[in-house]
Amino acid sequence: MLDAYVRPILDPPLDRAAKALARRAVSANAVTGAGAVLGIAGCVAVALGAYEAALALILANRIADGLDGALARRTEVTDLGGFLDTVADFLFYSAVPFAFALAAPERALAAAFLI
Repeated sequence: MLDAYVRPILDPPLDRAAKALARRAVSANAVTGAGAVLGIAGCVAVALGAYEAALALILANRIADGLDGALARRTEVTDLGGFLDTVADFLFYSAVPFAFALAAPERALAAAFLI
């Protein structure tokens, strides 16, 4: 929905970063995996109440999520990569409300509804 407005801003720096990673033979799947780790670490930070760290980690996760696709398009798009990206996204999207439920158990019902 917002892609038409945001992509012209985000795509050029993501493409430059993807070009640099491709020169270093970094795979898109490795970026997906690193992004998943960053996202789960961000959720752990949320659960522990370290919201500033959580924000930084989640932003890094979102950047990695955009970067893996740019890198795949520059190198090689694979079915496995698309599958890993989707699984990582769903894991992250489920972990976020769960982390907030752990951080504030009195609001766990609302978090459970989002999952």
